[in-house]
Amino acid sequence: MRGPLSASALAADNLTPSEEARRIDFIHLLIDRDYPPQNISIETVISKQIGEKGRNNVRADVVVFDRALSLMVGESLERRLKRAILVAEIKRNQK
Repeated sequence: MRGPLSASALAADNLTPSEEARRIDFIHLLIDRDYPPQNISIETVISKQIGEKGRNNVRADVVVFDRALSLMVGESLERRLKRAILVAEIKRNQK
């Protein structure tokens, strides 16, 4: 889906897992629970043109759709989001 982990598995404090490691664990959990990998999208825009002068986008860490991403190529953001069955923002424990 994405390739090898490019960031350290541990956060800068070397004690707690990084957000990237948590995201990878979550994706493995989804696949283990029979969500098809071809339906899982990473760092997906879920809202466009917000903030000052509409220059910003909002992204979700993980989005699972009810169909393969390849079948939605060229569809508008609004149409794709109607097919989302799970939207997740992953955060690590800051303590």
